[in-house]
Amino acid sequence: MIKRKKKKGIGVLALKDEQKLSLSKSYDYGLIFCVIVLTCLGAVLCTSAISSFTNFNSMLRNQILSIIIGIFVCVVISVMDYDYFRVFGVIGYVVTLGLLVLVLFKGVEVGGAKSWLRLPVLGLFQPSELSKVTTIMVASIFFARLKDKEGREWINILAIIASCAIPLGLIVLQNDTGTAMIYMFAIAVMLFIFGVKFRYIFICAGAGLAALPYLWFNILKDHQKGRILAVLQPELYAETYSYNILRALRSISSGGLTGKGILNGDLTASYYVPVQESDFIFSVAGEEMGFVGCVFLLCLIFGILAWMYWVGLSAKNSYGSFLVVGMTSMLAFQYAENICGCLGIFPLTGIPLPFISQGGTAMIVNFMLLGIVLSVSARRNRSSQVYDVSTKRTYEDSKTISEYT
Repeated sequence: MIKRKKKKGIGVLALKDEQKLSLSKSYDYGLIFCVIVLTCLGAVLCTSAISSFTNFNSMLRNQILSIIIGIFVCVVISVMDYDYFRVFGVIGYVVTLGLLVLVLFKGVEVGGAKSWLRLPVLGLFQPSELSKVTTIMVASIFFARLKDKEGREWINILAIIASCAIPLGLIVLQNDTGTAMIYMFAIAVMLFIFGVKFRYIFICAGAGLAALPYLWFNILKDHQKGRILAVLQPELYAETYSYNILRALRSISSGGLTGKGILNGDLTASYYVPVQESDFIFSVAGEEMGFVGCVFLLCLIFGILAWMYWVGLSAKNSYGSFLVVGMTSMLAFQYAENICGCLGIFPLTGIPLPFISQGGTAMIVNFMLLGIVLSVSARRNRSSQVYDVSTKRTYEDSKTISEYT
């Protein structure tokens, strides 16, 4: 039973059909089917990308195991009411902050970023991947409170800033610029959905442009400057910063219209593009699937993202909306950065392609994120009717469970 103050003779109220919510009928099978198709395609591309590796069997086994674990985690999370994520998110946020601090002292450096922990049995684990999810879960709480005018406005604003700035600062200290950019993009989209006035957006954009000279000469490191210059003048840095980009472009263009066939890419088999199993896996798709296959892959990705954004914008309450929009924005940035990086449009940041690239931690976290979206999607059409337990009379009410509790 759910209690609230008396209104027009209504005493103890309960949501009439909430407990009868049938997940089998409201489950978003279309979304999870599209993601499974994308994951299977990614598994095939990964198989081709690592075919020349001496540890091929162990890498493939780990990738398949990560997918299985990820799907299991996704299903478990999706059957839970997302209102409970408020509590779980805070707990997870505190744990991941502790792990991010631990990385600074006990971390393992991979690819220039000290952002990994070596765990017994499990091997390498990247806490910043999990922190992305828990940070959005916590930030969504205060965005929703701010949107619904709950509590003091300045407290909610400070809570949003603190909850995002602390993990972001710890990740910057790990020299993981790519993951830090994911955070900033997701929060920026959440601010836009919240309804920040355009004059504030223009002010921030102007301040960012004015700060560019200072960032270039005082903040950015030489290798970061080199990656930016490699996009502007790739031929000039052909043997250094744009080496991987030029090779990726050659591999993609060699696929022609229809590609050379899955598992038949000769450049892929010879490991022509470094890190083709992760950062440059789109080059594998280009060579083996060609232009037609890449268009299909992009349409599938765009469809999944559009579907997720629609779920977020049609959620029953503000918390669910911010939660899904934030999660989807993280995926959207990763897709854009990885693919555009392979095409030489964006500077490289070492971001993998979600549900496609090799990587156990990222795969499980991506499915965790999907489970949260599915949880919100399954409850978009739940009943908002309430009835008086004593009189057994039903009343229409637009409030949702979270507002009653």
